[in-house]
Amino acid sequence: MLPSIVPSSATTYKLIYGPDENNDGTPDTEETKYTITYDPGMVGTNASNMPSSITDVLAGTTQQVSNQQPTATGYRFAGWNVEPNILPTNSGASYTMPAQNVTFTAQWDVQITFTSAYGFAGSSGYTYDGGYQAPGRLLSNVPTPLDNSTDNVVFIAWQPAIDVGTVVPTGPTVYIAQYAADENNDGIPDKNQVTITFYSERGFTTAGGATKEIVTVQEPNGVLNIPDTPLDTSVDKVAFVGWNTDPNAEVGSMPIRVPTEDMTYYAIYQPDMDGDGIPDGEEERFSITYDPGIVGTLATGMPSGVADVPAGNGQTVSNQKPTATGWIFDGWSVEPIRDYEGNPIPISGSSIFRMPEANVTFTALWVEDANGDGVSDEEQVEITFTITG
Repeated sequence: MLPSIVPSSATTYKLIYGPDENNDGTPDTEETKYTITYDPGMVGTNASNMPSSITDVLAGTTQQVSNQQPTATGYRFAGWNVEPNILPTNSGASYTMPAQNVTFTAQWDVQITFTSAYGFAGSSGYTYDGGYQAPGRLLSNVPTPLDNSTDNVVFIAWQPAIDVGTVVPTGPTVYIAQYAADENNDGIPDKNQVTITFYSERGFTTAGGATKEIVTVQEPNGVLNIPDTPLDTSVDKVAFVGWNTDPNAEVGSMPIRVPTEDMTYYAIYQPDMDGDGIPDGEEERFSITYDPGIVGTLATGMPSGVADVPAGNGQTVSNQKPTATGWIFDGWSVEPIRDYEGNPIPISGSSIFRMPEANVTFTALWVEDANGDGVSDEEQVEITFTITG
């Protein structure tokens, strides 16, 4: 900064320069910085290979749309939308940074699949690839399910339903062809059919997690056809235990016969914290005990035990250290010595192990400290003074 008063003696002033990346005459350190963000859009955390955000960007600098293309299972990347919308969206395109934050939001097409137990006209196999389609646009590439004059069934609908004006959903979807019995093959469903609906809040194994409901048409008193298995993974902490007509039921069964009236069966799940496919309520439970060892009732501050623990459940060794007058706590021994996965059960406080198929007992170890000075008697010597005369 130049002084406002002329000095009284010869003086040399040195010009000081600061960075000015955008050449607007204002030092970068005095300007507002902005951020360029790449948002995964509707796929959220399912997206992989997302471009990284860029921070501390000056207005007026030249920037470039990322060439990196994200991916997501069941989706196909379809380019970017940008805000402000006057900027380019083509990968690699250059633009001048505006005086505001910029957000590129990923656009996606979703995978559409059709299945039919009787196949499709003009196509082999029982699954038809409808391709990737843009959400919100009219659903297209819908195949014609096979329905011939000798199969004793008639195609009646798609599930989820498809009609004039059906648009592409926002997630990957499997459409299942629904058939009704047609014993005389006249193309008209037999009149004594009932609608059987299967509902699973977690989706289905074949139809996918996005499909919560499968609607079928079946013959009363016939063998019930359950077209798919409710999703039940090893990480969802629940196990499928059967079907029930009461959505709030806690127990389920596997129905055999088709009822004589329309019916909805709900998939029933029970807690399965160790993910072994067996409901926790059906598993043997074990306990964790903390034993005071040789000091018995002299011990205070003993950790509390843990009851009703299923095998394989993650547990933590207590970091609580008991005390006893005349003794020093010296850690734990443990029985059995190996956990559910065959690894040694740790004895250090706060360590984690998986509960074995047995009760676990941690027994306190002690060393004597008769004089209570906090030092083990084994580390001290006894000195005797004898006074004579």
